[in-house]
Amino acid sequence: MAIKLPANCTLDASQGVFFSRSLEEIEGQLYKVKYAELEAEKFLPNRKLVKMGVDKLTSQIVDRRGKAVPFAGHEDGAPQVDIDGEEASFLLQSWVLGYGYNIEEIEKAMQAGFPLEAERALTVRRGLAEAMNSMALLGDSVDGVKAGIKGLFNQASTLTYSVPTTGTGATKTWSTKSADNILIDLFGMVDAIPAATKEQEGGPSKPLNMLMPHENLRLIDTVRLGSVNDTSVLEYFRKKRPNVNIMGANYLSTAGGSSAPRTMVYDPSCCEWLVAMPFEQLPMEQKGFRMVVNCRMRAGGVKCLFPKSIIYGDGC
Repeated sequence: MAIKLPANCTLDASQGVFFSRSLEEIEGQLYKVKYAELEAEKFLPNRKLVKMGVDKLTSQIVDRRGKAVPFAGHEDGAPQVDIDGEEASFLLQSWVLGYGYNIEEIEKAMQAGFPLEAERALTVRRGLAEAMNSMALLGDSVDGVKAGIKGLFNQASTLTYSVPTTGTGATKTWSTKSADNILIDLFGMVDAIPAATKEQEGGPSKPLNMLMPHENLRLIDTVRLGSVNDTSVLEYFRKKRPNVNIMGANYLSTAGGSSAPRTMVYDPSCCEWLVAMPFEQLPMEQKGFRMVVNCRMRAGGVKCLFPKSIIYGDGC
C-alpha cells in the first residue's frame, strides 16, 4: 500500500523514507571487556594476616654459630658456640579507589535495566585487586608503592641460575635451543636448590612451583624430544619431576635483569603474602545530588625468610 505524504512534505535525492535507527538492531546481550587474570592468588597460597594500622611487620631470626675442632689432649678449652639474632622488616601499603553516581544516572540506569551501582562497585573491586596483585608479584616496581616492598618475582638474596648460551648463535632463549638443551635448563634450575642448600630446600619430596613466561610454557609444550618421539619437553619433565608444578605467569617476560625474561623455581610454603585488608567499602556519602563510596585495601609484598628456597634464571 502506498504511503501518501503530506502536501507540504517533499524528499530530495539525499533523503530516504527510513530513519537510520529504524534499521539498527541492538543486541540484548551486554559484552564486557576482558582483563588479564590476577595470578597472585594462585602463586601465593599462604597469607600472613597483618593487623590493621601496622606499617611494618618485623620477624626475628635466630641462627647458631660454632664449629667443633679436633681434640689433641693439651688444649686449655674448647671453642664456644654462640647464638646470633637479627631482624627482617616488611612494609605495607594502603591503596584507595572509589565510585559514585548522581540521581539522574540511577534513574537512567533503571530505565535501561543496567545495574550501574553494582558495575561500578565491581570496577572498584577489580582496580584494588589489580594493585594488590601487582604489589604481590612485582613489589616496589609498581608506581606509588613504598620503596622496600619486594614481590615474588624480585626477592633479594636468592639463588641464581646462570642460563647457558647453548642456543643458536650462542643465545640463552629457549626458542633457539634444542629439546635436550631446554631440558638441561629445566633440570638444572630445579636441582640447583637442593644442591646449594645441602638438601635443606627443594628436595624431591617437597612440592615446588616453576613459573615462566606464558610463551615459554607454550613452547616447551610443543617442542618434541625427537622426530619419531611424540613426547614433548613439558610432558617428559613433568614425568621426571612430579613434585614440580609448572605454570605460566604474566610479568615474567620482562621481570629479569635489563627486562629479560625470567623463569623461577620456589617453595610456596616458604613464601607468605602480607595482607591486612583485602577490601573495605566505607559507608556511602551524599554530596549534593551525588552519592560517593570510597574503598580501600592494605597489603604488602612477599615475606620469604628462606630466600635460598627461590632460584631465578634470566634470559630463557
